[in-house]
Amino acid sequence: MQVSLLSSAACLTFDAKSLQQKKAAWTHYLKNKPASMANNWIIGQSNPPGKAKREAKSQMRCLREKLSQSLNQKKPVKLLSHYRNASRQAAIWTRKYRFEGGAFDKISDESRLLCPQLSESDLRWMPSMRKHRACWKRLTVDQRQREILQASSAPGISRHHWGTDFDIVSLNSKAWQKKHLKEYRWLQKNAAKYGFIQVYTAGRKGEGYFEERWHWSYFPVAQALLDYAKTHEKKIDKALNAQWKGAEKYQYIQKQWQSYVFNVNEKPWF
Repeated sequence: MQVSLLSSAACLTFDAKSLQQKKAAWTHYLKNKPASMANNWIIGQSNPPGKAKREAKSQMRCLREKLSQSLNQKKPVKLLSHYRNASRQAAIWTRKYRFEGGAFDKISDESRLLCPQLSESDLRWMPSMRKHRACWKRLTVDQRQREILQASSAPGISRHHWGTDFDIVSLNSKAWQKKHLKEYRWLQKNAAKYGFIQVYTAGRKGEGYFEERWHWSYFPVAQALLDYAKTHEKKIDKALNAQWKGAEKYQYIQKQWQSYVFNVNEKPWF
């Protein structure tokens, strides 16, 4: 145990061996629970077990405090998002699919080729802009979903359902390349010590989310859940199909969800 300087609560610290042992304990926990509990936890239809959520949140507090200390800041770096159930994720997905509300995600090269009216300065989708609305109408059902999936999960496949994943500091990818590069270098070196990995890394091949330097996952619980999903893929697929009910707005992801769930980094950096 190591005590945080900013809080009286204790922080767990890990090396490569003890982190795998902690993950094994959560794997054992899942094996001794009803399959319906694990399935509903993974797809966001039930709340995560309290002890899983508390452990992950406590460790994220430790990580944020230690990162802040390294930057000589008095307060922990920002926690931007944590747990979201499937209903909340569905609202985010539907808003984007209907092309409503504020700006979101980024405009892909695929859409730029289809819509020459878009300029280099048009970086993100903006439903308030006429030329963006015109372009969005030209996209097929699958193309719209691929645009959303660059940064947002469909309900049922978001790791934020698990209570193990956190977005911190900033959601601006360019800022992480320069302004927050110091934070990222510290996280690369130290996050695993507190149990966290970056799951959406650069360089992954195939379908999947682009790099998110702000998204950190509590490995012991999250990896146990990911392993469970892999070994119970058919059950998860059935549960997702029941949740999506064949709706048009899930037409693409219904066929591709495995790529987005399984195409992640699974290795802590020690």
